[in-house]
Amino acid sequence: MVEYAAFVREVEVWSPLGGGAYTCMMANRAGQTISEVGAPQGREGAAALVTRTVSHGRPGFATEGREHVRVALPLFTGEEVSSVVVLGCYSEAGRRGGVEVWEPSPEDDLVRVEGFYGGLSGFEMASRSTRFARGIGLPGITWDRQLPHIIDDVRFSPLFLRAAHAREHALVLGLGVPIGRAGHVEHVVLLLTALSTPPARALEVWVPDDQGRLWLDQAVHDVGLETLGRTSRTTCLMPGEGVAAQAALTGQPRVWTPSGEDCGVTDQDATRAGLAFGVAIPIMGEERARAVLLLRS
Repeated sequence: MVEYAAFVREVEVWSPLGGGAYTCMMANRAGQTISEVGAPQGREGAAALVTRTVSHGRPGFATEGREHVRVALPLFTGEEVSSVVVLGCYSEAGRRGGVEVWEPSPEDDLVRVEGFYGGLSGFEMASRSTRFARGIGLPGITWDRQLPHIIDDVRFSPLFLRAAHAREHALVLGLGVPIGRAGHVEHVVLLLTALSTPPARALEVWVPDDQGRLWLDQAVHDVGLETLGRTSRTTCLMPGEGVAAQAALTGQPRVWTPSGEDCGVTDQDATRAGLAFGVAIPIMGEERARAVLLLRS
């Protein structure tokens, strides 16, 4: 895998401080930083994107040209936004990727409300009028399960209704992320990427049992991460063990770097494999986490 090939190349966790200010924890391959950011003075920049996301209570985009987009995912405690995860995504020639936001309509199906296609104009045209019933297609499956869902090859999956268009545009991996409020899914965010540009080099979905232990539900690991994949498939994370279990326990997203203190067995294997940063995103039900989505690169 070529360095920096992942679609998501930086992650940020924004936590409101009040008065329009935030704490921002950012990580990428260069390391991790923590800063306090004041109220934005205009409509441009990451702070303005986060402020709009908090105000509207829905996912948001900020594009920088045709190849770079910031995707803001709101996380709720009850009815209020408690934090915002921002994914810095890059789509380049030969390493294309796109992001879509879907929401339920009054007809009880999903309609696309926003999208970034990074040079995939043909796929965008094919998606504008598409609708998904509950349980149908990647958006509908994610909506129905209320869990992150991975399709590891959308080109040939009968579950991906736009497979022919995916083949035409060399899209391979599909990830659906539910955005819920008070136990109900209000939006579904889709990441669709080429074979050479997975959303992250290690993509894992963990689900808790009745005792709060986490078990791997789905995963895709890049070439060279076979040991991490085996460890994740055979590991049960105890409550609070490692970055994924910490996110589940607290209900708040956690930035991961090799120097972090929240270190479980899978975190150690990720460090040994040379992964440099990541984020654990809890998917909340009414009272506790339904799942944790973990992206590492």
